[in-house]
This record gives sequence, C-alpha cells and structure tokens, in this order.
Amino acid sequence: MDGERHQRVVKAPMSRFTCPGFEPVEAISVAEAAKLFAARAAVSECGPDGYMHPMSIRLLRSDGGKTTFAAFVDCHKGRGITKGYDVFLTVEEVAEAAPKNRSDGC
Repeated sequence: MDGERHQRVVKAPMSRFTCPGFEPVEAISVAEAAKLFAARAAVSECGPDGYMHPMSIRLLRSDGGKTTFAAFVDCHKGRGITKGYDVFLTVEEVAEAAPKNRSDGC
C-alpha cells in the first residue's frame, strides 16, 4: 500500500481470575489480575479518591493455584492529607471447564 509494514498483532491469551469480595476479572497473568483487584480495593476502601500506586504491589506467597499479594493503597482525607495502608489480596486462576464429550453419537 504505502510501503509500511503491516505487523500482525498477537494477543496474549486471557485467563479468568477471582479474588474474594470482587467480581472476577480477565487478565494475562496473576500479577496483572492482582493490579486490577488492588485498584478495585482502593476504591472500595477509600471511595472514588482511593488509588493504588502501580509499583506498590508485592507477591507474598503462592500456594498452588492461590497467590497472595499485598498492595499499598492511599486514601485522600483532606487537603494534602492522605492515609495509606496495605490491603491483602488472594488471587486464584479459574480453571476452564473441560469440553464435554458427547456420547450421544453427534
């Protein structure tokens, strides 16, 4: 066309993750899912002014399919005043349902 190379964009496969107290999310990794849940936790704990620092999430423990993270969230309490603390999130990947084998001959 105009000489530009067309690159094929390959999307990483998305997985579904759960965390108690929140609706499930789809993400490319457990760490990415934890960031999404941490952002939700900040808003849940602090209201619309709550936020999670992008680099403040830490892996604490992984036990099989469950991974526990700590995320530092800040809450605005007034003009120039914030309160911050850790929230702990246990994130689990939801296993995909195995395809059903049809035994009725179809």
